[in-house]
Order: sequence, then C-alpha cells, then structure tokens
Amino acid sequence: MESESGWEAQQAAAAKRISAALQKGRGTGAVRILLQALERNELPSNGELWDRLRARLGASASKKLIAALASMPCFYCKSGVQRCEHCDGDGCHSDASPCGYCLGFGIASCDFCNGSGRATYTVVPSSLRMHVLEHRMQQALKEANQLLKAAIPTAAGRTIKIVRRDLAGRLFQIDRVMGVLENAVTSAREASRSRKELRKFAARVIRVARRVALKLDARMRQVLKQLVQVERSAVATTKSTAVKPPVLARIDLLHSIRKRRGFHGCTFQHPFLKLGSIRR
Repeated sequence: MESESGWEAQQAAAAKRISAALQKGRGTGAVRILLQALERNELPSNGELWDRLRARLGASASKKLIAALASMPCFYCKSGVQRCEHCDGDGCHSDASPCGYCLGFGIASCDFCNGSGRATYTVVPSSLRMHVLEHRMQQALKEANQLLKAAIPTAAGRTIKIVRRDLAGRLFQIDRVMGVLENAVTSAREASRSRKELRKFAARVIRVARRVALKLDARMRQVLKQLVQVERSAVATTKSTAVKPPVLARIDLLHSIRKRRGFHGCTFQHPFLKLGSIRR
C-alpha cells in the first residue's frame, strides 16, 4: 500500500486531532483545531470539506463537530444580551422617562449576533454553514416548543421584584430564539442566491422559521401583557407619590410596545422575519 501524499497526510493528522478532542468531549477545542487547520491549508476550504470530514471522522463524530460549531457563543456578548446603549444601561433617561428601546430593562439584544447568543455564520466555514444552520434550527424549534408550553410567570405568592425579573427573563429567552430564527432566514436566503441547489432548502427554512416566529411573537405579547398587569399592581400598592409617575410612564410604554407591529423601534424587533406579511 502506497503511503499517503503530503496533502492527504496533513488532512489525516488534522482529522485525528479533531477526533481526539471530540472523544474527550472538548467540542470547543475541536472547533479551534478545525479552524486552525483551515487557516494552515491542512484541510480543503471548498465544498469538499464536509465529505472529507465525514470520511475521516465518521458520521457520528462529524455530527458532534457540527453541534460544536452550532453552539459557539457570540464572541462579543456570549449570551445574546448587552448593556443598552440607548440609556447606558440605566433603563431610563436623564428625565427619568423609561428607555423606549430596552423597555426600561437596561439591557438589550446584542447587535452583533442579533440576540441569538451564537457566533455569526461568517465564522463558520462556508461549506459547513447549512449543516450548522440546520442544527441551530432544530435546537431553536425545540426551545420554541418549550417556551410556548411553559406557563407565563405570575405574581402568585411572590414579590413584584421577582416576577418582574422572571418576566424580563422570559422575554429575552423568546427573543434569543427569534434571533436564531432570523439569522437562519437571512443566511439561508443569502446562500440560495449563489447556489441554486439550496433554493428548496432555503424556502423550507424560511417557511418554518416564520411560522414558529409568529407563535413566539404572540407569546411575547402575552408576556408583556402580564408585565403591564404586574406594574399596575405595583402602582396600586405603593404609597410613594414619587414612585408612581415613572412606573405609570413605563406602563404606557409597555402597553404601546405590546400593540406595536413587529415591535418596531425596540430591542425585540426582527424585521427580516417579515412577520407583518403573514396572515394571522
């Protein structure tokens, strides 16, 4: 049996390092090795990459590598949220009026990853992007299903402060999934423009993402409605005349945002999903 060429030997060595990292449960390490190997031209950067990886790693390890790529956190925020730049994280402006962009939370969806908390698709090798996209979509659909089934936090037996926190957390959980779906839509649409064979795949991604996003949009409005009720309870129970005006202003803002089409102008807007054009 003839020895492998230098090129083949490089591929085999890179694949071996990736496989070893995956076997140890070091998905992030495996991704780092993959990206370094591509930078050093130890692996093909063209459309052959996926087939070569599957041949070298096997189907199971290849899936683990895709899962690791799909799970890479956003390099900027790590979690999908950042301090609101419109109010410098205060949640309100100098006149004590609530920030209309972050709804008074002081945090907003990360502009870099669109609130998804995941590394952008530009980081993923081009020949692996649709595989990563499909994995992220599958995970997003599971999370969406859980969020749609989960009961909306209520004030029963708990302090208003805790309920506020839980409702805010729920809003950003939903928004994170919305960000994943919107990123999938834009990436699939862009890929299908240059690769005709992806048009059916992209059409399916867009159709499914928008359908699920529409349900999440409705759930987000329900959570906002609950938050309005909680804030009204806070006004009703407080004796401080100084506290009431800011809270009343926030109630008006939350109510306005809840009725606003596409959450336009606030951190929860996802215009590329084009939900306004879907019949409800």
